[in-house]
Amino acid sequence: MGAVMSRDTRVQSIRWGSSDSERAVVVLHGFGADADDLVPLGRTLDPSGRLDWHFVRAPLALQYGDVACGRAWFPDTAQEMMLAMQGSYFQNLAQLDPPGLQRSAQQVLEYIDRHDLVHRTLFVGGFSQGAMVALECVLQAAQPPAGLFLLSGGLIAAARTARQARAGTGCRFVQSHGTTDPILAYSSARALYDMLRDAGWRGDFIRFDGDHTVPDQVTGPLGVLLAG
Repeated sequence: MGAVMSRDTRVQSIRWGSSDSERAVVVLHGFGADADDLVPLGRTLDPSGRLDWHFVRAPLALQYGDVACGRAWFPDTAQEMMLAMQGSYFQNLAQLDPPGLQRSAQQVLEYIDRHDLVHRTLFVGGFSQGAMVALECVLQAAQPPAGLFLLSGGLIAAARTARQARAGTGCRFVQSHGTTDPILAYSSARALYDMLRDAGWRGDFIRFDGDHTVPDQVTGPLGVLLAG
């Protein structure tokens, strides 16, 4: 028995807030979750629903035997997906550059184009694996968003990411990570932050005592980012 997966040709989303708002926020969930996972964060940051929120569903549907196991952005091979489901896949991400990372980012960018979000004040971000795809979206985008948020993410495809981060104009970002995160190491997140700063990007790093989660102390900086 192994992992079974299928990739949607188009990504879908849960939308919330004001569809006619000048500001749009695209949010990408983590590995094994689904589009609704980060809706509470949006409601905390924007209780009146003044922004146009798009909680995008990852294109890969995961299944182990007869059991549905949520959604993922990458990897695309069954063997790698088994390692991801066991957790070991995420221990060496800096050396990996899976095709599924770039493919999923392209699907999110197609979603952004389809909904004509690029002509608005756009913010993109995510949690864990979704944070990695959010950064990849910025690296691929012809026009960078107004802001980026990276919550409990990590450094993946280090060499290419550094090269593209230096080549692009970058954008403002907020990053957070727990010092005792057992899934994506704190050191990986810090290496990513230092890389982006060295490339000339403007950002803030929120270090917190905790594990793989979104802490309360990030809501203030995120609110400032979305209002800027």
